[in-house]
Amino acid sequence: MLKVSGFLLLALALSAAASPSKECNLCLSFTAAAEKVLEDVGNMPFSLLVDIGEVLCKGHENSTILQNCYEFFKANGKLLIDGLMETRTPNGVCNHFGFCNVPEQVHISMEGTPSTQINVMWVTPKNTTTHTVWYGQSEDSLNQMEEGYTTTYTDGGWEGVIHIVELDQLSPLTRYYYVVGDATDGKSKVFSFVTPPTSKEAKPSSSIIVIGDMGADPLADASVKSMTKRVQNGEIDLLVHDGDMSYANGVMRVWDQYLRKIEAISASVPYMVSPGNHENHYQFAAYLHRFTMPWKASGAINNLYHSFDYSNIHFVAFNLEYDLSPSSAQYAWLENDLKVAESRRQNGEIDWIVAYGHRPLYCSNYPEDKSDCWEEAPKFRSWLEGMFAQYGVDLVVGAHEHSYEAIHPVYNTTVDEASISYIDNNHAKRRYTQPKYPVYIVDGSAGCKEFLDVKFKSPAPSWSANHASYYGYGMLNVEGSSRLSFTYIRSEDDAELDYFEIVH
Repeated sequence: MLKVSGFLLLALALSAAASPSKECNLCLSFTAAAEKVLEDVGNMPFSLLVDIGEVLCKGHENSTILQNCYEFFKANGKLLIDGLMETRTPNGVCNHFGFCNVPEQVHISMEGTPSTQINVMWVTPKNTTTHTVWYGQSEDSLNQMEEGYTTTYTDGGWEGVIHIVELDQLSPLTRYYYVVGDATDGKSKVFSFVTPPTSKEAKPSSSIIVIGDMGADPLADASVKSMTKRVQNGEIDLLVHDGDMSYANGVMRVWDQYLRKIEAISASVPYMVSPGNHENHYQFAAYLHRFTMPWKASGAINNLYHSFDYSNIHFVAFNLEYDLSPSSAQYAWLENDLKVAESRRQNGEIDWIVAYGHRPLYCSNYPEDKSDCWEEAPKFRSWLEGMFAQYGVDLVVGAHEHSYEAIHPVYNTTVDEASISYIDNNHAKRRYTQPKYPVYIVDGSAGCKEFLDVKFKSPAPSWSANHASYYGYGMLNVEGSSRLSFTYIRSEDDAELDYFEIVH
């Protein structure tokens, strides 16, 4: 009990400094301590629950919150623990049950000049007087401050306030520590991020997590845990999520649950997203308000598609949930974006082009997903495949199917056989040397509540290189101008189930 008690007293002191109400301070202290115990033991015995309440209440014997401090924990302790088991964020739990109005669901994204601009967003149940980010290059010296603005929406009955702060004039490749919130209602804990590089010369190697179709359901817990560990170990530069994020399906509280669930990731590395079919409720209201992508800087007409650079990689997020037919504005934008990107590659500004969108252009799931893979996918290929090949796109990432599949370099179902070689004797690891066509992947198995897709066309089409039906995610690694590799990782044990590399 001594170790737990010491943590509790520290948590109490820290939360009291944030200046929320006494009731909020008690809730934050209790849930912060309980979160630590849950991390250590995985559940909360009733005896330990009582001990936590008793330790916290020693300094509040004269409190009249719900008659007294002990009554507060007697009335609310089990409820708060159940909330923590679902979200694992003290701020989110205390907001949800009405004790606090503190920042939660913190996430960051890149802006038009990624090396010097970062957007920071968070949610509170009610508005606050200020919307502030305190930041600096030392955790002990958050000596810079930036004010922001708010937005909200009421579709689906959602109630809350979204805070947005744009940090600019940052230094490239620099770790910044930051806290968000309001001096009266309370602040977040300290997070940190590293700004992107100014050019490929500054940081020629990058590691990016790629996911699709995750959700707030416990089925995603293994993926979240594995990815969080990599982020906290400093292995990851950013995360790309190509649609079907929360699986809220119009139930807006699920968005809150989801963004609490991933906060340890999304507050630490840029969380770059594009919408899927499960984001289209109320005309994408939740997506459009909760995420700010660099659409203006990339010349798009709205926040539903965009592009950006990270080091020597140009990412372009296209959106097949929105009009992308050959006569559409998005189609014209996409073609121009890729044309400019290819020109920049020829000039040596970038080395790789990665396109991502939710619905796949190639997949072999069958028969459950017959319409996705054998009716819709050919139509999308007729729109986009020629463009991707013409402008030298290296990798096209899709999701939507709740499985993993890797596709050989292909155009019009014809594989570039000459580019294929194998790194190992089992032909499990593939190398594509100067392929004429893009490599495609389907990466939609991060953990959504609709379970996995396990059936595929048999025999497999010639263009299908590998497939798997496990909960997992992709790791995209770039090594300068010469090599881009992709590893599919099973979340439950971090096993590497597939690997390929593209060599220029």
